[in-house]
Amino acid sequence: MDVERISRVIGAVRAEGRILLSEPEALDVLRAAGVPVVPTERAADPGEAAAAAERVGLPVVLKMISPDLPHKTEAGAVAAGLKTPEEVERAAEEMDSRVRALRPDAELQGFAVQPMAEGVETLASATADPLFGPVLAFGLGGVWVELLEDVALRLAPVGPDDVDEMLGEIKGRKLLDGFRGGPPADRDALRQTLLRLSDLAWTFADDIAEVEINPLFAGPGGVLAADGLVRLHEARTEEDEGGGEER
Repeated sequence: MDVERISRVIGAVRAEGRILLSEPEALDVLRAAGVPVVPTERAADPGEAAAAAERVGLPVVLKMISPDLPHKTEAGAVAAGLKTPEEVERAAEEMDSRVRALRPDAELQGFAVQPMAEGVETLASATADPLFGPVLAFGLGGVWVELLEDVALRLAPVGPDDVDEMLGEIKGRKLLDGFRGGPPADRDALRQTLLRLSDLAWTFADDIAEVEINPLFAGPGGVLAADGLVRLHEARTEEDEGGGEER
């Protein structure tokens, strides 16, 4: 884990008075923690997005970059399966108009362009519990997490045995084993990713309130984080830390 790099990203976000990282910032933190991340190019406008799509390889996923849009799907800020540069440019123009109409208050910072990833969509997250500290979660990702509510939980930090138990607990584990002739997911890559996410949440427990990867694509050749969310704890004041004047 590149602790210095993660600290720099968190420090820069804090300096701007934010607690929610933009997606590129969140993916940078995950990459620095040793989590494999889908190649991502930033684009300032629809024309640049079309050019970026040709560089990363079509088809692509297009996303709006904004620290104010933690859940992009609900805001209409994601378009997947775009097969040509023309489709990318058109989708970016429509997305920009749609998001500005829905969220006129949001700070928009351009677009992220990613190649389409393959594999089983899973979710991996760590959320700070006020009593127990970071809680690691793993389950099926995408729409499945809300539909099935099939998630295994452990208190961080975890070890390899804990992670193996989590992988075996979820009801959707058959999908990881190659359901109906599909290729099995790389369980060792999943194991390593969950261990690294646990280490990230534990090491930065004073800063990170929530870190989520959804989807985390799990395929036969490894895993790839396609979307990342990192939320920091609210900044503590001297009074919060017991430094205020007695009344």
